[in-house]
Amino acid sequence: MLGVALWLGHRVVDGFPTMVGSPAGWLHAKLFLVALMLAHYIVGGRWLKGVEKGRALPSATALRLFNELPVLLLLGVIWLVLAKPF
Repeated sequence: MLGVALWLGHRVVDGFPTMVGSPAGWLHAKLFLVALMLAHYIVGGRWLKGVEKGRALPSATALRLFNELPVLLLLGVIWLVLAKPF
């Protein structure tokens, strides 16, 4: 509850920084990339369940690109946390 209260901008102490506002745009971008990583995990799990049911997987090239996607997303998350560009 305390985390949600601070994230939404309810100030307990006057002048206490919150996660919402103009300097926290990087946080929203980071959370979006984390949501994309979660979606990637879910899609991979559905593909595995489909294989158990006899469905075919995508092509080898598509699987290679799918495998590299979370690495790029993670690099983006790390860059956003360290650089805080916006």
